[in-house]
Amino acid sequence: GLVLLLVAAVVFLLVRPTTIHFGSLREPIERQLGKLLGREVSIGGDIMIVTGTSPKIRVEKLSVGNPDGWDGGGRLAELAKFETQIGLPELIRKEIDIDDIEVEGFALALETDEAGRGNWEGLVGSGSHGEVAAADGAAGESKPAASEPAAPEPEDDEGGVAFKLTGLGSVDIADLSVTWQEAGEELAKIIGIDQLTGSAVEGEDIRLALNGYVRRLDFEGQLKAGSLQQLFAGAAEWPWAFDGTVGASTLKVNSQVAATDFSTPGITTFELQIPDSRELEALTGPIPYFGEISLAGEVSREAVGRFSLPSLEGKLGESPVDAVIDIDLTKQLPSITGEIELAFLDAAALRVDEGEEPAG
Repeated sequence: GLVLLLVAAVVFLLVRPTTIHFGSLREPIERQLGKLLGREVSIGGDIMIVTGTSPKIRVEKLSVGNPDGWDGGGRLAELAKFETQIGLPELIRKEIDIDDIEVEGFALALETDEAGRGNWEGLVGSGSHGEVAAADGAAGESKPAASEPAAPEPEDDEGGVAFKLTGLGSVDIADLSVTWQEAGEELAKIIGIDQLTGSAVEGEDIRLALNGYVRRLDFEGQLKAGSLQQLFAGAAEWPWAFDGTVGASTLKVNSQVAATDFSTPGITTFELQIPDSRELEALTGPIPYFGEISLAGEVSREAVGRFSLPSLEGKLGESPVDAVIDIDLTKQLPSITGEIELAFLDAAALRVDEGEEPAG
């Protein structure tokens, strides 16, 4: 009799959508999330589930704190609202079919302390709310090289991925921001997304439209990629492309990567048009004035943290440029080596004082 009653209750919840609020379970949920992340977690808003064959989940005003003992306290991350709706039958088959996902007001505040430690370190699995202490090890303790490959992820009993994403009906992300602050320095805005919308419907290409800012430059563009089915089927070549603007500059990127292993070397082609090189200073700081910049070429990912530009052509101002460049990010001090050919260069541009209008 009890089993039949439970079955009837489950069927009722699936057939007739019911809204359930979990306000009374807020503290236990906060504690479990805190143990999982190793930080203090707070949920100041609603926790809600709407039952049915495609249950809807909503969480409001979630925040993740900085490590215990962090100077000034503060929070690592804040989220105003997260809402998603997932197909239950697909979930039973270990497939994640998301009808829609909505994220609003996500802020990530990255900081470092006087010792150079980041507030994101030890985020998962620290077990003690990520205390800032000597547990990081004595000064000078050796760390794995940046190029050392990570251990493989565990697989399920069938030797495959436990769950896979098969569809994303719609995505709507608004008001996302990332900031950076070193100890004793001013807060810097790194990147923000005002709006990101799109979809990844089963069997169709992924399409996203986004706009926001990078430091002091506004950007907008379109991102297109192969289907989720190609991605999880391990396609030999999974394409993605971006076409957009950053400030007054235009950027086009086309790439092919191996869906079976994103660490496999791949080729990316790009085109960059910058009408005024001074616009770059919002990203790089003061640089010599070249006027208009036009570049096109290829970027090849040779290994983890190692890239090459076997072909880079274009113009810096009025001078044609041809270059072959190698970039190594695996060392403590990243290195850039190669050859650059310039037909000519206006040396006066290199002598412009800060704030002075370039000649011509």
